[in-house]
Amino acid sequence: LHYCAEILCRVPAVVLFHVSYSRMHNYLPTLLLFAADVLLTSLLLLMSRLAQPSSLLDAARCCLVSCFTRQSFTQFLYSFVISTQLFVVNVVFFDPGFIFCYVNQAFYVIKYVELAVMLRLIGSCQGS
Repeated sequence: LHYCAEILCRVPAVVLFHVSYSRMHNYLPTLLLFAADVLLTSLLLLMSRLAQPSSLLDAARCCLVSCFTRQSFTQFLYSFVISTQLFVVNVVFFDPGFIFCYVNQAFYVIKYVELAVMLRLIGSCQGS
């Protein structure tokens, strides 16, 4: 029931954004929305898979130092694939370290900001 409610809230806004505002601009806004969403979500998932840093500066330093290894690249690809699926709906994964609770909170902030931007752009499209 939870996933059904998420899909019914997310999909109509994305479709309306795609067929109204994005269509007027050669569908580039939908592509940018998808790219930004997938990148932000994959970085969020990647940070959760790394060691639990104590501050944002430690997290940035950890990502920059470890981004050039094969293991970190493989983890980024895994996060990228998962975040592509998360574009429409949030899927809960089992995480024994409870880091998913924090990832989930940031995930919904990203989705609400995207929704506000989409609705604002759709409204500006309808006004002109």
